[in-house]
Amino acid sequence: KINELGQKSVTYFPLEQFPLFMRNIYKRPDSTKVEDRPIDLAYCGSFRGGRRQKDMIEYFFNRNIRTEMTGNIKIAQFNPKWIDGKKQPIFNKSLKQMELSKYMHNTLASVVIADPLYIDYYDIAQRAYEHLIYGVVNFIDLKVDPDKSFYENPFMKDFMYVSSGEELERKINMLKQDENLLRQIRMHQHMIIDSFDYKEYVDKFKAMFIKLIKGEM
Repeated sequence: KINELGQKSVTYFPLEQFPLFMRNIYKRPDSTKVEDRPIDLAYCGSFRGGRRQKDMIEYFFNRNIRTEMTGNIKIAQFNPKWIDGKKQPIFNKSLKQMELSKYMHNTLASVVIADPLYIDYYDIAQRAYEHLIYGVVNFIDLKVDPDKSFYENPFMKDFMYVSSGEELERKINMLKQDENLLRQIRMHQHMIIDSFDYKEYVDKFKAMFIKLIKGEM
């Protein structure tokens, strides 16, 4: 079995960027009116065997903003000792892709968290790019991207990374109170989408794949 053989080498390609190809399908014209996105903070996905449980609790429990978790996640899956006395988020059922798109269009912000293995390999989840095309303010747990490589703009490098639920909640409240701040962040996120060169991305992937087949990498 391949998992038992191990790997002699790993060649990286940013496959996590592929959601950008779907921007015209899922994108909604942005509004800087907070009331157009009544869900303050949302996480969509599965419980992933509890590998993200501590970060889920840190960012989505005990918050004084509207926080929701949507997907194959149930409160019974969490360690009861870790959530005892904490305010719970709203739990929603799993959604189909187009339903999920509409749901995220009603969401102001999310935060990218990751399994320990993702963190060990400095792997940014594709969810970060999904947030961009949905127009969701894309915060990132600093553990996931300690070098702050996702954003190039100095302001975004400073504002968009968080280390605690309290910090995340404070920044979301800032967005709710400052329309210009929200507009500025959306502008920078759109710049990431607009600067993506689809042809160059595909050409690089094909060239890398051919080299791998020929044993040249």
